[in-house]
Amino acid sequence: MKAVVLLSGGLDSTVALAQALSKRRDCLALTFDYHQRNAEEVAAAKDIAKHYDVEHKILQIDPQCFITSALVSKCGMPQNRTGDNIKNDGIPVTYVPARNTVFIAYAIGQAEVIGAQEIYFAANASEHPLYPDTRPVFRDAFQNLVNVATKQAVEGRPPQLLFPYAKWSKGDIVAQGYALQVPFERTVSCYSAEHDTVHCGRCDACYLRKEAFVASGIDDPTHYIEPGLPLGAASFSNLM
Repeated sequence: MKAVVLLSGGLDSTVALAQALSKRRDCLALTFDYHQRNAEEVAAAKDIAKHYDVEHKILQIDPQCFITSALVSKCGMPQNRTGDNIKNDGIPVTYVPARNTVFIAYAIGQAEVIGAQEIYFAANASEHPLYPDTRPVFRDAFQNLVNVATKQAVEGRPPQLLFPYAKWSKGDIVAQGYALQVPFERTVSCYSAEHDTVHCGRCDACYLRKEAFVASGIDDPTHYIEPGLPLGAASFSNLM
C-alpha cells in the first residue's frame, strides 16, 4: 500500500514516517519550503528521507501566503517560556495561517497522482490548545472533503487522512520513535536553528522537545545552545 507522509524534518513527522514504514507502506515523503526561518528543518527532511531511502519531494510555497507568522516574518520569537506560558497565552505568533490546510491539500493531490491510500500527518495532542489546524475535528472535516472531492472517492477508495498521534503527548511520540529506532539526532524542531541540527534551547519548540524527552525518560541526543529547561517549568503534558 502506498502512503504520503508529510515530513517537516522534525521529531514528530520523522516518527510518523518510521511508523508508516514499519507497516510496510511504500512512502512518498512530502516537505514544504516556504522560506521559513527554521529552514534547517528542510535540510533535515532531506537527510531523513535519504536515511530511510524513500522518495522525497520538496514543494515550494510563496511565503507571502503566511506573512503574519513569526516563522516567515521578522517579528519577535517567544523565548524562555514555561509550559504554563505556552499553554495559556493563546495561539502563538508561530501559528502559520492555514498552513496545514494548504499542506494537506497538496498531500491529497499527491495521493491521487500516485494512487496512495493513506496520508500521514503527525499532529499531536500537545499541539491542540495552540494550533487549531492540528485538532481531530480538523482532520474529520478534511476527511469529509476528501470523501467528496477526489477521483479516488468517486471510485470508492478515498485516501484516509491519518493523525496517528491525535491523542498522544509528545513524550508518547518520543517513546514510539525510540522503539522504532528513529535517529532523533537528525531531526530539527527549533524555530531558530541556523546550522546543521543545533537547537537554540530557548524557543517554544525547543522547550516542548526537551520536555518530551524528560517525560519519556529517554536520553535526549539533541545539541542545544542552552540545554536546561526554564526554571520553574511545569510539564506541558500535564497541563492539557
